[in-house]
Amino acid sequence: MERIVLAYPHKLLRNGLKMLLEQQPQIVVASEVASIEELLQNRKISQAKLLMADYNLRAENDSVIKQLRTKNPALKVLWLADPADYNHLTNQTKKQGIRYLNKDAKPLELYRSVKRMLKLKEASKTDTQTHSVKKLSKRENEVLRLLCAGLNNRAIAEEMKLNEKTISTYKQRILTKIGGNSVVDIYEYAQKKKLVVKA
Repeated sequence: MERIVLAYPHKLLRNGLKMLLEQQPQIVVASEVASIEELLQNRKISQAKLLMADYNLRAENDSVIKQLRTKNPALKVLWLADPADYNHLTNQTKKQGIRYLNKDAKPLELYRSVKRMLKLKEASKTDTQTHSVKKLSKRENEVLRLLCAGLNNRAIAEEMKLNEKTISTYKQRILTKIGGNSVVDIYEYAQKKKLVVKA
């Protein structure tokens, strides 16, 4: 299980990121902080593989990564940047273990960035590209569409006026039919079938 520390000032958005990340079975959000001060005092940073943080926090302490790497030299960092900052940052020379993601990116791009940085292995049980996919029902397609929009099970249940357990069942049926293991496989299947706009 790969540990991630989230540093984001807004609790609502931080919770949303946590729910998205933990839909990937190989990932656990070990800790959440709202400021640079909390981050520098956080003990779990020493065991984390990745720090995902709001780039705006960096302005508070430009040497924050250097300080964190005294505790964890192998720590990788994914800065979430505003569109204007992102366009500027991507033209800069890449620094070791530091990457940037546009805050306007879709969930699939978030997963792909995290997978690349953590070097997560693809699941070996099945392959969605070679698996014989069974046709999804109308309800399953609706759940798939909402998952790809970034909603979690609870939010989908509210949207569809169904029980959260029912949504979980639909999600598992979708995974079984496409031969997937996680919500990442659902995103990739939907993109391949052009059911969602490419990230």
